[in-house]
Parts: sequence; structure tokens; C-alpha cells
Amino acid sequence: MEKKVFKASWMTKSNFFFPTTLELTDSDLTYYKKKMIGSETRTLSYAQIASVVLTTGLMYADLLIESSGGHQIIAQGFRNSDAIQIKEIIDEGRRNSK
Repeated sequence: MEKKVFKASWMTKSNFFFPTTLELTDSDLTYYKKKMIGSETRTLSYAQIASVVLTTGLMYADLLIESSGGHQIIAQGFRNSDAIQIKEIIDEGRRNSK
């Protein structure tokens, strides 16, 4: 699989100035969140992901990604179709990493 990059909508909560970005590869996912000062970046291999919770609304969805170490990534404001695709890619990566 080639690298896939998904960017949240700037029109949703917590994404107005700096939309969240998720980058998915064959082996891991990387979460990018810019802030007024600095940024946050987290990378998890699919083997480290314990669960993915998808919550959809009318147009946008949120993802809660929990690691086996207890860390959480809350990615808000993705289009429903993108969020479903993100979850499917992560689930497939988790199955292949076992």
C-alpha cells in the first residue's frame, strides 16, 4: 500500500486554524496536529493499536485510537467516507501485524 494522507475539515471543532492530519502506511499511522505554538506528532505501529472507535455524524466523523500502552489519539472532523476508510486501513493493518 502506498502512503495515504487524510486531512480533517477546517470547518469542524478543534480544526479551524490547523486541521488534523493522519498519514497511514503499510506498517504504521502518524497523527499530526499543528498548534499556535508548536505541534504534536504521534506515530503508532498497527501492532500497538488496541482499538479504534468511529463516531459518525451527518457529515463528519471522529476517531478515537487507543494504543496498547493506554495512550489515546482523538482525531476529529474527518469526512464520514474518509473516517470509514481510515478505520478499515487500520483494522487491516492490525490483522496483518499479528
